[in-house]
Amino acid sequence: MAHDDWSGWGELWQQQPAPDMARLHRLARRKRRRMQLFASLEMLVTVVALWQLLRAFGHFEWRWKIWSVFSLGLVLGLQILFLHIRLGTWSTSGSDLASALRLAAERARAGVRLAQVNIWSTVLLLVATAVAAAPDLDPSRWRSDPHLRFVILVQIGANAPIVGLILGACLWYMRRQRRRIRDLDALMHDDRD
Repeated sequence: MAHDDWSGWGELWQQQPAPDMARLHRLARRKRRRMQLFASLEMLVTVVALWQLLRAFGHFEWRWKIWSVFSLGLVLGLQILFLHIRLGTWSTSGSDLASALRLAAERARAGVRLAQVNIWSTVLLLVATAVAAAPDLDPSRWRSDPHLRFVILVQIGANAPIVGLILGACLWYMRRQRRRIRDLDALMHDDRD
């Protein structure tokens, strides 16, 4: 009886279609183009952020100048870190299934690391901003100054949803990529057997 099960499974395995390597290569190239697009957008956002921070440095009081310098360093450091994390993921996969699966898994692991860096850098920027804004957040200041109260409400109202979206998107993306890694690891394990 057990022999019949193994025979049936062997026949089922032999009936499975061979992987479509041309399709896998097309998917890998498409993923590479998306990675290049995102990296280009990151560079554009970095340039705009640097311009804004340099502009802000000349217009505000000392604590916001310190914040601008800190943020400038953070933005530049993040861009370098993002490029470092992506090392080894720009190539195209080899001609066999195992190399295509390894590249896809490495890209997914890089995606998880990028999302983690985004989460921690967002939290770090929030803390730095709260420290810089602390004197303005004193209720005695904003209660007596309607302009300051308006600026604080606009900043919180505009930035809270953005921060929430960034953190939510990163958490969702990490979960998706971790699931992808598990699936790819299972495929690679099956391919070795």
